[in-house]
Amino acid sequence: MSLLSLAALLIGIWQNAKLSMESWVWVWLFVFLAFACPIVAIPLYTIYPTKWSSLLSYLGTAAQVFTILQLRFTVNTKDKKHGNEDKKHK
Repeated sequence: MSLLSLAALLIGIWQNAKLSMESWVWVWLFVFLAFACPIVAIPLYTIYPTKWSSLLSYLGTAAQVFTILQLRFTVNTKDKKHGNEDKKHK
């Protein structure tokens, strides 16, 4: 399920090419971690104790949350710089 939501997130990232280089690096780093961790956790479950597989799955979810937060703060900062602030909050 997390990979499905990550795919939806990637579509949004791919369509928004207005991110700074630093933001792109952080977003794609967290996307890679969020994608790799649940996939690696499956074979890890059969080899090592289950706590390591659970930890890796949790870290993948945390990486996905950090991706969403990075995008949220980047888009919010860009809107304020360009004068697109919400008029209700003034």
